[in-house]
Amino acid sequence: EFLRVWSSKGVAPPCHDISHYFSPLGFLLAVRRAASRRTGVPVDEVTLIHQVESLISDPADLLGSQAEGVLTLGCFLQGARWDIHTHRLEFAPGEAFSALPAIRFVPMVGAAPNTNIYTYACPLYRTCRGPGPRGATRQPVSMIDLNTVVPPEIWILEEVSLVCEPPEI
Repeated sequence: EFLRVWSSKGVAPPCHDISHYFSPLGFLLAVRRAASRRTGVPVDEVTLIHQVESLISDPADLLGSQAEGVLTLGCFLQGARWDIHTHRLEFAPGEAFSALPAIRFVPMVGAAPNTNIYTYACPLYRTCRGPGPRGATRQPVSMIDLNTVVPPEIWILEEVSLVCEPPEI
């Protein structure tokens, strides 16, 4: 339904469920391309900064939101959870998956400044399935910067990741 409205009226939806896209990487590239056309800089110079919007976990929460960037829902943390009060990644013993609130992808020319002491570049995968055929490794769709109070190496050892496909429970 939203794609029909988007294509006929040219009005983008306020939030995209990234888990419903066949190619999340293609969607994120389209966001970069749109910013490239708008600013007149090459697409290779446009990066995406990530802001987890802890207060937005449902499209109904978006009423009146006019901030820059593209909001996405549909990501699940594997091996950790997001604390909506401290806006940081936290340990979740015994919890395999937890829904992440909305992520705002904001196009930016050049490198994004990092103001947090610890930021974990969390890999975002399309599915939570293991390696491909013959031991091929999965390639992440993107790396999402998440705030944390522990060094990022801890999250790497814990194999914390984001997945677009909702886990079968």
